[in-house]
Amino acid sequence: WQAMAPMPQARYAPTAQAVDGRIYVFGGEVQEEGVTTLTSVVLEYDPEQDTWRNCDGVCAPLPTARYLASSAVIDGIVYVLGGAAPYPEPDLDVIEAFDPLLNTWVDCGNSACATLPEGLQAPAVAALGDSLLMAGGGVAGFAFLADAYRFDPQANTWTTLTGLITGRSSLQAVGTVGNGRFLVSGGRVDGGAVTGSFSERVDAYDPDLDFWTRLEDLSLPRSDHAAVWLDGALLVIGGYFPDENNDGVGEVRALVEARVFD
Repeated sequence: WQAMAPMPQARYAPTAQAVDGRIYVFGGEVQEEGVTTLTSVVLEYDPEQDTWRNCDGVCAPLPTARYLASSAVIDGIVYVLGGAAPYPEPDLDVIEAFDPLLNTWVDCGNSACATLPEGLQAPAVAALGDSLLMAGGGVAGFAFLADAYRFDPQANTWTTLTGLITGRSSLQAVGTVGNGRFLVSGGRVDGGAVTGSFSERVDAYDPDLDFWTRLEDLSLPRSDHAAVWLDGALLVIGGYFPDENNDGVGEVRALVEARVFD
Protein backbone atom coordinates (compact mmCIF):
# COMPACT_ATOMS: atom_id res chain seq x y z
CA TRP A 1 0.00 0.00 0.00
CA GLN A 2 1.24 3.47 -0.91
CA ALA A 3 0.02 6.74 0.56
CA MET A 4 -1.31 9.21 -2.03
CA ALA A 5 -2.07 12.91 -1.93
CA PRO A 6 -4.91 13.51 0.55
CA MET A 7 -8.25 14.90 -0.55
CA PRO A 8 -8.50 18.70 -0.32
CA GLN A 9 -11.40 18.22 2.06
CA ALA A 10 -12.15 15.35 4.45
CA ARG A 11 -15.52 13.70 3.80
CA TYR A 12 -17.73 11.06 5.35
CA ALA A 13 -19.76 8.67 3.12
CA PRO A 14 -19.07 10.14 -0.35
CA THR A 15 -19.29 8.00 -3.48
CA ALA A 16 -16.54 7.77 -6.14
CA GLN A 17 -15.95 6.35 -9.61
CA ALA A 18 -13.08 6.12 -12.10
CA VAL A 19 -13.48 7.42 -15.67
CA ASP A 20 -10.68 7.61 -18.27
CA GLY A 21 -7.91 7.32 -15.69
CA ARG A 22 -9.32 9.93 -13.30
CA ILE A 23 -11.23 9.44 -10.05
CA TYR A 24 -14.28 11.57 -9.28
CA VAL A 25 -15.66 11.99 -5.76
CA PHE A 26 -19.27 13.08 -5.19
CA GLY A 27 -21.08 14.31 -2.10
CA GLY A 28 -20.52 13.34 1.51
CA GLU A 29 -20.63 15.01 4.89
CA VAL A 30 -18.02 17.66 5.72
CA GLN A 31 -17.17 19.57 8.87
CA GLU A 32 -16.21 23.22 8.88
CA GLU A 33 -15.65 25.07 12.15
CA GLY A 34 -17.44 22.31 14.01
CA VAL A 35 -20.55 22.44 11.81
CA THR A 36 -21.52 19.32 9.81
CA THR A 37 -23.02 19.94 6.36
CA LEU A 38 -23.53 18.09 3.10
CA THR A 39 -21.31 19.06 0.18
CA SER A 40 -22.10 19.36 -3.52
CA VAL A 41 -18.43 19.92 -4.45
CA VAL A 42 -17.12 17.35 -6.96
CA LEU A 43 -13.43 16.46 -6.71
CA GLU A 44 -11.22 15.04 -9.47
CA TYR A 45 -8.01 13.06 -8.79
CA ASP A 46 -5.23 12.35 -11.30
CA PRO A 47 -3.36 9.21 -10.13
CA GLU A 48 -0.51 9.68 -12.61
CA GLN A 49 0.33 13.10 -11.19
CA ASP A 50 -0.92 12.26 -7.69
CA THR A 51 -2.82 15.54 -7.66
CA TRP A 52 -6.37 16.74 -7.18
CA ARG A 53 -7.19 18.69 -10.35
CA ASN A 54 -10.85 19.60 -9.90
CA CYS A 55 -11.69 19.29 -13.61
CA ASP A 56 -9.00 21.77 -14.74
CA GLY A 57 -10.76 24.50 -12.80
CA VAL A 58 -14.00 23.86 -10.97
CA CYS A 59 -15.97 20.64 -11.44
CA ALA A 60 -19.67 21.18 -12.06
CA PRO A 61 -21.23 20.74 -8.60
CA LEU A 62 -23.49 17.84 -7.69
CA PRO A 63 -27.02 19.21 -8.21
CA THR A 64 -28.30 17.53 -5.02
CA ALA A 65 -25.92 17.57 -2.07
CA ARG A 66 -26.09 14.27 -0.15
CA TYR A 67 -24.19 11.50 1.55
CA LEU A 68 -24.61 7.70 1.58
CA ALA A 69 -25.33 7.82 -2.16
CA SER A 70 -24.26 5.08 -4.60
CA SER A 71 -22.86 5.38 -8.10
CA ALA A 72 -21.84 3.50 -11.25
CA VAL A 73 -20.47 4.27 -14.73
CA ILE A 74 -21.89 3.47 -18.17
CA ASP A 75 -20.11 4.68 -21.32
CA GLY A 76 -18.13 7.32 -19.44
CA ILE A 77 -21.17 8.80 -17.65
CA VAL A 78 -21.29 8.63 -13.84
CA TYR A 79 -24.74 8.02 -12.35
CA VAL A 80 -25.20 9.09 -8.71
CA LEU A 81 -28.24 7.45 -7.10
CA GLY A 82 -30.17 7.98 -3.89
CA GLY A 83 -28.53 9.00 -0.66
CA ALA A 84 -29.42 10.67 2.61
CA ALA A 85 -30.28 14.24 3.49
CA PRO A 86 -29.99 15.67 7.00
CA TYR A 87 -32.38 14.07 9.49
CA PRO A 88 -35.40 14.26 9.61
CA GLU A 89 -35.57 14.82 5.85
CA PRO A 90 -36.55 11.68 3.88
CA ASP A 91 -34.01 9.65 1.95
CA LEU A 92 -33.49 10.81 -1.63
CA ASP A 93 -34.98 9.29 -4.78
CA VAL A 94 -32.91 11.33 -7.25
CA ILE A 95 -30.51 10.03 -9.88
CA GLU A 96 -28.14 12.49 -11.53
CA ALA A 97 -25.71 11.89 -14.41
CA PHE A 98 -22.27 13.50 -14.75
CA ASP A 99 -20.23 13.69 -17.97
CA PRO A 100 -16.58 14.28 -16.93
CA LEU A 101 -15.49 14.97 -20.52
CA LEU A 102 -17.89 17.91 -20.79
CA ASN A 103 -17.79 18.72 -17.06
CA THR A 104 -21.55 18.96 -16.93
CA TRP A 105 -24.60 17.15 -15.56
CA VAL A 106 -26.65 15.60 -18.35
CA ASP A 107 -30.10 14.11 -18.96
CA CYS A 108 -30.97 10.44 -19.24
CA GLY A 109 -32.15 10.03 -22.80
CA ASN A 110 -33.97 13.25 -23.68
CA SER A 111 -35.18 14.33 -20.25
CA ALA A 112 -34.20 14.56 -16.59
CA CYS A 113 -33.32 11.19 -15.13
CA ALA A 114 -36.36 9.32 -13.78
CA THR A 115 -36.48 9.22 -9.99
CA LEU A 116 -35.77 6.01 -8.09
CA PRO A 117 -38.82 3.88 -7.28
CA GLU A 118 -38.27 4.82 -3.62
CA GLY A 119 -35.96 7.03 -1.58
CA LEU A 120 -32.92 5.02 -0.48
CA GLN A 121 -29.59 5.40 1.24
CA ALA A 122 -26.61 3.12 0.59
CA PRO A 123 -28.14 0.68 -1.92
CA ALA A 124 -25.93 -1.67 -3.91
CA VAL A 125 -25.49 -0.36 -7.46
CA ALA A 126 -23.40 -1.61 -10.40
CA ALA A 127 -23.38 -1.30 -14.17
CA LEU A 128 -24.11 -4.42 -16.17
CA GLY A 129 -24.06 -3.93 -19.93
CA ASP A 130 -25.99 -0.78 -20.77
CA SER A 131 -28.10 -0.84 -17.59
CA LEU A 132 -27.71 -0.08 -13.90
CA LEU A 133 -28.76 -2.70 -11.38
CA MET A 134 -29.71 -1.65 -7.85
CA ALA A 135 -30.57 -3.80 -4.84
CA GLY A 136 -31.22 -3.30 -1.14
CA GLY A 137 -30.64 -0.05 0.67
CA GLY A 138 -31.93 1.61 3.80
CA VAL A 139 -34.78 3.94 4.68
CA ALA A 140 -33.87 6.49 7.35
CA GLY A 141 -31.12 4.09 8.42
CA PHE A 142 -33.58 1.80 10.21
CA ALA A 143 -35.29 -0.33 7.52
CA PHE A 144 -33.25 -2.77 5.44
CA LEU A 145 -34.84 -3.45 2.05
CA ALA A 146 -34.65 -6.39 -0.35
CA ASP A 147 -36.06 -4.58 -3.41
CA ALA A 148 -34.14 -4.79 -6.70
CA TYR A 149 -34.46 -2.79 -9.90
CA ARG A 150 -32.92 -2.24 -13.34
CA PHE A 151 -32.48 1.27 -14.75
CA ASP A 152 -32.09 1.86 -18.50
CA PRO A 153 -30.52 5.33 -18.90
CA GLN A 154 -31.39 5.70 -22.57
CA ALA A 155 -35.02 4.69 -22.17
CA ASN A 156 -35.00 6.50 -18.80
CA THR A 157 -37.09 3.76 -17.21
CA TRP A 158 -37.01 1.54 -14.11
CA THR A 159 -37.95 -2.15 -14.10
CA THR A 160 -38.72 -4.13 -10.94
CA LEU A 161 -36.67 -7.32 -10.48
CA THR A 162 -36.83 -10.23 -8.07
CA GLY A 163 -35.67 -8.92 -4.71
CA LEU A 164 -32.68 -9.95 -2.63
CA ILE A 165 -32.91 -13.16 -0.62
CA THR A 166 -32.18 -11.10 2.51
CA GLY A 167 -32.89 -7.38 2.74
CA ARG A 168 -29.92 -5.26 3.72
CA SER A 169 -28.29 -1.84 3.50
CA SER A 170 -24.70 -0.53 3.31
CA LEU A 171 -23.82 -3.47 1.07
CA GLN A 172 -21.66 -3.33 -2.05
CA ALA A 173 -22.12 -4.56 -5.61
CA VAL A 174 -20.06 -5.31 -8.71
CA GLY A 175 -21.04 -6.27 -12.23
CA THR A 176 -18.98 -9.23 -13.41
CA VAL A 177 -17.26 -9.32 -16.78
CA GLY A 178 -17.74 -12.49 -18.80
CA ASN A 179 -20.71 -14.21 -17.19
CA GLY A 180 -22.80 -11.06 -16.68
CA ARG A 181 -23.73 -11.41 -13.02
CA PHE A 182 -24.56 -8.79 -10.39
CA LEU A 183 -22.77 -9.66 -7.13
CA VAL A 184 -23.73 -8.10 -3.80
CA SER A 185 -21.77 -8.61 -0.60
CA GLY A 186 -22.11 -7.93 3.12
CA GLY A 187 -24.27 -5.15 4.53
CA ARG A 188 -26.54 -4.42 7.48
CA VAL A 189 -29.52 -6.68 8.14
CA ASP A 190 -32.44 -6.45 10.53
CA GLY A 191 -31.13 -7.91 13.76
CA GLY A 192 -33.51 -6.34 16.21
CA ALA A 193 -31.28 -3.42 17.18
CA VAL A 194 -31.88 0.01 15.67
CA THR A 195 -28.67 -0.22 13.67
CA GLY A 196 -29.20 -3.86 12.67
CA SER A 197 -26.55 -6.53 12.58
CA PHE A 198 -23.96 -7.45 9.97
CA SER A 199 -24.13 -9.90 7.05
CA GLU A 200 -21.49 -12.17 5.55
CA ARG A 201 -23.60 -13.07 2.52
CA VAL A 202 -22.51 -12.91 -1.11
CA ASP A 203 -25.41 -13.24 -3.57
CA ALA A 204 -25.33 -13.36 -7.37
CA TYR A 205 -28.15 -12.15 -9.59
CA ASP A 206 -28.63 -13.69 -13.05
CA PRO A 207 -30.42 -11.10 -15.23
CA ASP A 208 -31.41 -13.72 -17.82
CA LEU A 209 -33.25 -15.83 -15.24
CA ASP A 210 -34.22 -13.00 -12.84
CA PHE A 211 -32.92 -15.22 -10.05
CA TRP A 212 -30.59 -14.87 -7.04
CA THR A 213 -28.09 -17.52 -5.89
CA ARG A 214 -26.19 -17.51 -2.61
CA LEU A 215 -22.44 -17.92 -3.11
CA GLU A 216 -19.63 -18.65 -0.65
CA ASP A 217 -19.88 -16.30 2.34
CA LEU A 218 -17.28 -13.70 3.22
CA SER A 219 -14.85 -14.79 5.93
CA LEU A 220 -16.44 -12.29 8.34
CA PRO A 221 -19.71 -10.31 8.28
CA ARG A 222 -19.30 -6.59 7.53
CA SER A 223 -20.91 -3.45 6.12
CA ASP A 224 -19.75 -0.15 4.59
CA HIS A 225 -16.89 -1.84 2.73
CA ALA A 226 -15.64 -1.43 -0.84
CA ALA A 227 -15.90 -4.08 -3.56
CA VAL A 228 -14.15 -4.40 -6.93
CA TRP A 229 -14.34 -7.01 -9.70
CA LEU A 230 -10.80 -7.68 -11.02
CA ASP A 231 -9.65 -10.48 -13.35
CA GLY A 232 -12.40 -12.89 -12.35
CA ALA A 233 -12.19 -12.19 -8.63
CA LEU A 234 -14.31 -10.26 -6.16
CA LEU A 235 -12.06 -8.07 -3.98
CA VAL A 236 -13.65 -6.88 -0.74
CA ILE A 237 -11.79 -4.09 1.05
CA GLY A 238 -12.12 -2.78 4.59
CA GLY A 239 -15.47 -2.08 6.18
CA TYR A 240 -17.22 -2.03 9.52
CA PHE A 241 -17.09 -5.33 11.43
CA PRO A 242 -19.22 -6.58 14.34
CA ASP A 243 -18.22 -7.12 17.93
CA GLU A 244 -18.83 -10.51 19.54
CA ASN A 245 -22.57 -9.83 19.88
CA ASN A 246 -23.09 -8.72 16.23
CA ASP A 247 -25.62 -6.17 17.49
CA GLY A 248 -24.73 -3.29 15.18
CA VAL A 249 -21.76 -2.11 17.26
CA GLY A 250 -18.30 -2.88 15.94
CA GLU A 251 -15.06 -1.53 14.57
CA VAL A 252 -13.41 -0.48 11.32
CA ARG A 253 -10.81 -2.92 9.98
CA ALA A 254 -8.28 -2.93 7.16
CA LEU A 255 -9.00 -6.51 6.03
CA VAL A 256 -8.77 -7.23 2.29
CA GLU A 257 -9.93 -10.56 0.88
CA ALA A 258 -10.61 -12.00 -2.55
CA ARG A 259 -13.00 -14.65 -3.85
CA VAL A 260 -12.57 -16.21 -7.29
CA PHE A 261 -15.83 -17.20 -9.01
CA ASP A 262 -16.38 -19.20 -12.16
